[in-house]
Amino acid sequence: MAILHDQPEVLTVEQTAALLQVSKETVYRYIRDGLLRASRIGRGYRVPRSNVERLLWNQRVRQDIPLREYSDEELDQFLRDDELTPETRTIVEQLLANAGRRRQFASQPEREVRMFTDEEIAAFMEEDRISPEERAIVEQMIEDARAARGQ
Repeated sequence: MAILHDQPEVLTVEQTAALLQVSKETVYRYIRDGLLRASRIGRGYRVPRSNVERLLWNQRVRQDIPLREYSDEELDQFLRDDELTPETRTIVEQLLANAGRRRQFASQPEREVRMFTDEEIAAFMEEDRISPEERAIVEQMIEDARAARGQ
């Protein structure tokens, strides 16, 4: 589980508390109760990052849902698979630019903002002959825009 990959390998109690968004006393209690393994070094404790990940894994809410761990290589492959094609990136950039212009023009009452109907958007998507993956991206952006407008 590489969910905390940007954290140091070994954490102090304070860092662990901040990371878990709990108090230092709660971290000490986890250590005392054996929920969180730590090493006593000098006057303080040090907690390996992997033990924090293990605590999060073991304390998940739904134990009945099987969760799969992925290697860093698998995660990298997922990210590569999700990269936009140049064509899709152009479409997304155009949509974002249009959304930015809409916001800019909406703040200027003397200008009229052109809003597209669902039919116009569907026609646009048909004319451009985009792939199903690209269509899903555009549809998600449209759904997000509607949600932001409160529709």
